[in-house]
Amino acid sequence: MKSGEHAAVNGQKSLGPRDRAILDCVCRYRVITNEMIQKQFLAGLQMNAVTKVSSRLADNGWLTRHNYLMGRLYFSAGKKLCTQESLPFSRTRPLGLQSLAISMATAEVCLLVNDKIRLLSQEDLSRDWNWIPKHHRSMVYASFSQVDMKPTLFMLRFDLGGTSQHIVSKCFKDWKTRCGTSGFKSLMEHKRFVQIIVTTSERKKANIAEDLKRKDWPVGTRFEFVLSKELENILFHAS
Repeated sequence: MKSGEHAAVNGQKSLGPRDRAILDCVCRYRVITNEMIQKQFLAGLQMNAVTKVSSRLADNGWLTRHNYLMGRLYFSAGKKLCTQESLPFSRTRPLGLQSLAISMATAEVCLLVNDKIRLLSQEDLSRDWNWIPKHHRSMVYASFSQVDMKPTLFMLRFDLGGTSQHIVSKCFKDWKTRCGTSGFKSLMEHKRFVQIIVTTSERKKANIAEDLKRKDWPVGTRFEFVLSKELENILFHAS
């Protein structure tokens, strides 16, 4: 029996714990690449072994393959996964450019760059962060994946090609519209609310950082930067 597979049930191989973890990741992030699977679940194995796992899941209907950049693939939910998890079948289709950029960059941040944080699903927000007003839940939020760490909320803002001034203006609106909510205000007072600005180059990061200094930010405002190769590649190929 191949690694990751369990005994046959009704003539079909059942999913092993690793398979289920990969599929849970796809449910949360919408997309995954072989590089992400390797880092999270198959560290130390060669890429050909990783592609065998993703190919098996795709061939069996759990994942859907999509052509990506530079001859690579990305995977979204397959029809079996949609049926099992009551997801809309639209999740099997290729993502549009902006959705792909945001989803891929989010997965890169949480799965490749800093795997101590995890994207918060709408179910997570409703259960654990239910004080966040519904009109603020459309942003991409993350938190520490380990339950023993202090509750910290990360809010992601993506550089989709606008000027540094435009990005800073968006960030300023993000903060000003939230600092009046008691839950956000409390997190800010305890330095546990952080905006992650996901951009594409050191030069753009420096420009944004310089423009951030020109704004009068609410007390407790914190920023971190992440450089995303996936975001850079998607925007470059779209231009």
